[in-house]
Amino acid sequence: MKKIILYLAVAAIAVVSCKKDDDHPFSASPDQRLNDTLAKYQHLLTQSAYGWKGFILPADLSNGIFSFYFKFTDSNRVQMFSDFDSASDVTMMESSYRLKALQQPSLIFDTYSYVHVLSDPNPGTSGNGGAYGEGLGSDFEFAIDGVFGDTLKLTGRLHNSKAFLLKATKEEADAYYNQQHGNKAILNYGKMLTYFKRLNYNSKAYDIAIDRLARSVHFTWIDKSGGKQEAVSGFYYTINGIALYPAFTDGTDKITGFDNIQWDKTNRSFSCSINSSSAAITEIATPVWVDTSAPRAWWNSGVWASVYGFHINGVDDALGVTTIPGYSFLEYYVQPNGPDYDAMVAFYDNANGLFGNAIKPPVFSPDGRIVFTNLGTLTAPAPSTGASNIMKRVITQLTIARGYYLVAKSDGTYDMVSAADGRAWLTWQK
Repeated sequence: MKKIILYLAVAAIAVVSCKKDDDHPFSASPDQRLNDTLAKYQHLLTQSAYGWKGFILPADLSNGIFSFYFKFTDSNRVQMFSDFDSASDVTMMESSYRLKALQQPSLIFDTYSYVHVLSDPNPGTSGNGGAYGEGLGSDFEFAIDGVFGDTLKLTGRLHNSKAFLLKATKEEADAYYNQQHGNKAILNYGKMLTYFKRLNYNSKAYDIAIDRLARSVHFTWIDKSGGKQEAVSGFYYTINGIALYPAFTDGTDKITGFDNIQWDKTNRSFSCSINSSSAAITEIATPVWVDTSAPRAWWNSGVWASVYGFHINGVDDALGVTTIPGYSFLEYYVQPNGPDYDAMVAFYDNANGLFGNAIKPPVFSPDGRIVFTNLGTLTAPAPSTGASNIMKRVITQLTIARGYYLVAKSDGTYDMVSAADGRAWLTWQK
């Protein structure tokens, strides 16, 4: 009996041992599986016949996006174009890349390229408009998150910037190599003279603000109930216009981009097509939505400063306040000595001296304008005749008959915009 029990125990151990030997969840070692994964991604990148469209969303640009074209080779070389500027859009650059396991499979652009420009720590050299020491908070080493449909998704390893690749078509590849991406007509946006710009499309009106450095388009409009609506989309350049990411939506209307953009330098306006329908971007003096509470809110806040004075007809500091010897800043005081008057003054000599005018407490119109009236110069003299003449021009502009709209900005500043023609404005800050 003991022998039988012994035989059964030995047999059971043998069965268990066989089960353990045959029950490996993977047929290859972890290193081999990782190498296989890297080889799979290498094959994926290099076997796209017409390369890849690439998109990077730098971490420090809340809505901005840049587009690229990549053609990867088995020799770890990559040809690329970028919409960073007009030159990189039509000039092919070749650099190197590699795939490496860094906690997870990663795509690394390991020599300086258009990808690195976004994260260049010296924006003065690269022109990326970012912060010194950081650039735009972008990346050139990306963890591969996986393939989702026809999209390869990536995440930056340092700044967590998002990126993705889409397989390009022959037509898209040819457009880059044939230098068809040089049309950036939308850059003439800065030549429009009014603060507000109006997009008219599909019988609807939108105020739009295009920020070239932030790569964003800000939309403001009035919904069916009369309320103010706002949305921001990033944009990148296409062959004949810009594409929005994400697409802008207003109810059932969806705008994926502006195509066939044409600049009319005589009228300082754009024509374009949206969803194959005609659209236009024009100068406008009155915003689509007026914040009627903004003027009084600004005035109630007390003291406001402006460094550069008025921007007029496309010219910064059009009245020359920064040319006043020792100039520091302009300041608007609300009732500095009681309820009889406000004051508009210029500080100079490291803010130790000031001169300017008394201003009657403003009138607030029902349609959202603030109107100023000059009461005369204050007792403190100007440091020179030239400075006095500059302040006279400032006061003349401040006291235009139509007054100003006040636009509250997200950073706590206010833009004060001429209600007469929208071509003059001044930024107030605390």
